[in-house]
Amino acid sequence: MSQRRLPPAWLAWAAFAAILAPSPSVATTPSQPVQSPAEIAAARGQDALDHGKDLDAERAYDEALKLTPGVADYLGARGAARRRLGEFDAAIQDLTQAITADPTKVDYRIERGLTFEKTGDRAKARADFDAAIALDPKNDTAFYDRGLLSQVENDDTKAIADFNQALEISPKDADTLTARGGSLDNLKHYDEALADYEAALKIDPRSYNALRDRASLYIDKQDWSVAGLYFDAALIIYPNDGPLHSERGFVWRKLGDDAHARSEYDRAVSLAPNDVDILFDRAGMEVDQTRLDAAIADFLRVEKLNPDEDGVYRALGDAYAQNKDDQRALEQYELGLKRTPDDTGLLVARGLLHWRANQYDQAIADYDHSLVIDPKDGPALYDRALALDAQDHDERAIRDLDAALTLAPDDEASMEERGEIYLKLEDFMRAVGDLTAALKLDPNDALAHRKRAEALRSLGDDAGAAVDDAAATKLTAKS
Repeated sequence: MSQRRLPPAWLAWAAFAAILAPSPSVATTPSQPVQSPAEIAAARGQDALDHGKDLDAERAYDEALKLTPGVADYLGARGAARRRLGEFDAAIQDLTQAITADPTKVDYRIERGLTFEKTGDRAKARADFDAAIALDPKNDTAFYDRGLLSQVENDDTKAIADFNQALEISPKDADTLTARGGSLDNLKHYDEALADYEAALKIDPRSYNALRDRASLYIDKQDWSVAGLYFDAALIIYPNDGPLHSERGFVWRKLGDDAHARSEYDRAVSLAPNDVDILFDRAGMEVDQTRLDAAIADFLRVEKLNPDEDGVYRALGDAYAQNKDDQRALEQYELGLKRTPDDTGLLVARGLLHWRANQYDQAIADYDHSLVIDPKDGPALYDRALALDAQDHDERAIRDLDAALTLAPDDEASMEERGEIYLKLEDFMRAVGDLTAALKLDPNDALAHRKRAEALRSLGDDAGAAVDDAAATKLTAKS
C-alpha cells in the first residue's frame, strides 16, 4: 500500500538530538520540526513495511496508535501489514476505521478490497475496487486489482477491459501486460497473449510471471517441446524456484521422459517441501507409474500440510483403492464427504468400494445421492447399473445404461454391460447388437467376444460363435 513516506527512525532521532544538544558556538535555532514519538514509531513501521517486515510494521503502528489513536494513515498502514500477515478480520477493522476517518483515500479502499478477496467475499472486494475507481478514475492499481478479481471469477473478458484501462494509464507496466496475457491465454487468443508476455519481458526481462506464463501458454497449446524450452529459459534466471521445476517436470511427463520428470519433481520438492501443489503433482506422476506407496506418502504430506485441500481426500482414497487397501480408501472418502457431503466424485468413489465389497444397497444409495445432484453423470449411471445388475434389477439397470449411452453413445463399457444383461435375459438379438457395437469400439475385448459367442450359439450360429471363441482365446493368451 502506498503511504506517506516518513524519515527513517534513526534520522528522526538524529535531528531530535541535534536540537537538544547544540554546539556551544552556534545559536540553537531548529532547522526542522521535531517529530513526535508517534510519528517516529510510524516512520519505523513504514520502513518495516517497505522491507517486507510485516510483523515489525504491525508492532510499530500499534505503538503509534497507542500514542495517537485514530490516525487514518496509521490505521491504513497497520491494516496493510495485517493483510500480509493473514490477519484478515483485524485488517478489515483497521481499514474500515481508516476509510471512516478519511473517505477520500483511494489506497484504503484498494487495500480493503484485497483483504475482502482473501476472505472469499468477492462482492465486497469488487465494491471497494469500484469505489476506488470512482474516487480516482486514473488509478491504474485499482483497475489492475479489479481485473485480477475478474480473472479469479473466470470472467476474462471483463478482466481484459480493466487491464486495458490500467494500460492506458501506465502503458509500460509489466505486471499488467502479463495479467492481460493470462486472460487472453485463457480465451485461447494465443498470439495476442504471447505478444503481451514478450512486451512485458522487454520492460522487465526478469519478470517471473511473464517467464512462467509464456511457458505455460505452450502447455495450453500442447506444444510440449516449446514449453520445455521456455521453462528452461525461466530456470536459468530462477534456478531455485520449486514451482518452475514442477512445471518442467509436468512437461517432461508429457514428452514421455519419466526419468527427467522424476528428477524435476524431486528438485521441486527439495526447494519447496511444503508446497502442496508440487507434492500433488509429484504424487500424480507416482500414481501414473504405479509407485503407489510413494504417491500415498506425498498425498499424506499434503493432507497434513493443508487439511482444507478438499481434493486430497479423493486422490488419497483413489491411491489406497488402487493399492487394494479398501479400508483406508473408505476412510479417506468418508473424511472428504464430511467436509463436502455433496461431492459427486467422492460419492461415486465410495459407491464403487461398496460395490467391490458386495454391499450393493450402500453402493446404490451413494449413486442415488450423486445422481440427484447431477442427473447427467454418466459414470454414476454406469456404476449404479452394475450394482443393480448384481441384484438382478435388470430393467432398472438397462434404463441407467440407456441414459448413460444417450450421454455418451460411444461408451464401450456401457454398451458391453447392456449386452451382457440382454444375454442374461435371453434377449439374444439385442445382446448380439450391443456386443457387436462394443467390439467395434474395442476389437480386443476378450470378454465381449466370449459373451457374443454365447449369444450367437443360442441363436444357432455355431460358426459365428466359434470365430468369437477363437478370438477370445487368442486375446486371453496374449494378455
